[in-house]
Amino acid sequence: MPAAANHRATRPGQLAWLIWLFTVATTAMVAWSTPTEGDVSLQAHELGLIFTAYALGARAIACALHDWGTFVMAALGITFGLWFPYLNQEGGPHLLSVIAHTGITDPLLSRLELPAVIAAAGIITAAGTYLVTHSGRAFFEMVTISTVCGLALVVPVEQPTVARIAVLLWHTCVCASLCRWALVAARRARGVGCPFCGSDLLGLTTPVCPSCKHALPSVCRLPGHNRRAA
Repeated sequence: MPAAANHRATRPGQLAWLIWLFTVATTAMVAWSTPTEGDVSLQAHELGLIFTAYALGARAIACALHDWGTFVMAALGITFGLWFPYLNQEGGPHLLSVIAHTGITDPLLSRLELPAVIAAAGIITAAGTYLVTHSGRAFFEMVTISTVCGLALVVPVEQPTVARIAVLLWHTCVCASLCRWALVAARRARGVGCPFCGSDLLGLTTPVCPSCKHALPSVCRLPGHNRRAA
């Protein structure tokens, strides 16, 4: 592969790493500057803006920045500082009443309110992301990490520290999930990824995807020496 082509192939991966490192650094800074008591609405807005930044960065990698999905992802992040507190205040008691039907009682029941709100917020974010990415894997990963981070707050240790770690873990994992989706989408856009699963087809010599086992279309361009699937 020519040097210029190799540079183009590696650039999306390098950009994804930069976005992930930016996310880790800025999220840690915001999380550890959050007061242990009092109003945390400013931090909620800041975390929403961080989500917006890496979500749009991932869409830029995927060559999909100029469509309606960009507005959806930006809206999710920019308005996070508004809809999450509302969900916490208005939805928390309703979620707690639903959990109470399982037979769980206090003191554990009262400690499950915030984890339930976090899980619900994760599902909302994952649903919005799925509308844009159409990635079931990204949806499942976001719901799972939201549930894990929420349940971490039930652990009977110093809550401010656990909350900060949970925030950092959520954004780190969600950013990684979106960047991985973006790299797959970028390979598809460049014509070097499987049109069914997005797996890299570099060096492929047979017209069958090694990951999903789909037969590749006869016009599918295979990278390297201008080979085409037979």
